[in-house]
Amino acid sequence: MQLRFFASIREHIGTAQLRQSFAGEGVSVAALVQSLDQGPLPGCARWLLADNTIIAVNRVVAHPDQALCDGDEVAFYPPVTGG
Repeated sequence: MQLRFFASIREHIGTAQLRQSFAGEGVSVAALVQSLDQGPLPGCARWLLADNTIIAVNRVVAHPDQALCDGDEVAFYPPVTGG
C-alpha cells in the first residue's frame, strides 16, 4: 500500500511517502492509521484522523471507515484555505 502525505501533514509526519504492507483485505483507513501511530509514525493519528484532514483512496475522497485493499494508494491532505 502506498501512503502519501501532503503540505503541512507531510511536515508534521516527517515524510512525503511511505510504503506499508498491511495484512487483511477490508481494513479501514482508521485502522491503518492506528497501526502507523503505534508503529513507524508515532503520533500521526492526531494529524491523519483530524476532522478537517482530507483522505483520498485511489484519488477519490474517502472517509476513515473506507475499506482498503492491497495495492491501494491512500493520501492525506490538510484542509485548503485561501485568502
